Amino acid sequence: MVENQNSAITDRMSDDLKEGNLALLPKNVQPNIQPTLIVNPLRVCDIVEHKSSTGTIFTTPTDKDFYLSNAFVCVTSSPGVSGGHIEIIINGATKRVIVARGQSIVGVAETSVATGNSQLNFSVPIKLDRGSVIVLGTTDDASSVAGGIIGYTVEALRKK
Repeated sequence: MVENQNSAITDRMSDDLKEGNLALLPKNVQPNIQPTLIVNPLRVCDIVEHKSSTGTIFTTPTDKDFYLSNAFVCVTSSPGVSGGHIEIIINGATKRVIVARGQSIVGVAETSVATGNSQLNFSVPIKLDRGSVIVLGTTDDASSVAGGIIGYTVEALRKK
């Protein structure tokens, strides 16, 4: 049997087990513990938020890492008027991650409204800054906009 000499692995296992220090386990149990480390665990998206007007959709937690996996924007506006977007913060910089523009439908009366939809599913989720806001906005006041996000949080690894 392999004997663990790396205290970082022992500490990580201790954190994952929520049992305190592994050394506190009875001596007759310790040799029977077979540690496994899941390198790429399955993540479950448990945060789903939407908003039907401009403003903050979601504020990321300050004590966990938040990953954005999906975003969508729907806009209704007058023909020729711009649309809506979602802005996020990565490494202190505000980034516009998705934009939807109103498109007029050919053959419909001139008084019709223009609609647009955009959706992104990120194959590699985007890590956002802790405590940052995800904002739904428009490029003008004439647009009606709705949007939302899907993501998940991850406990940060303990740093010494």
